[in-house]
Amino acid sequence: TDNQCVDRAYRIGQLKDVLVYRLMTCGTIEEKIYKMQ
Repeated sequence: TDNQCVDRAYRIGQLKDVLVYRLMTCGTIEEKIYKMQ
């Protein structure tokens, strides 16, 4: 999940925000799964 990505990227003492970018290709199964969430 996106929350898990942020938790793994964020480190104790970090002062900057963590940004998560989700890349996917239109018309793929991945896109359909994302829309169902």
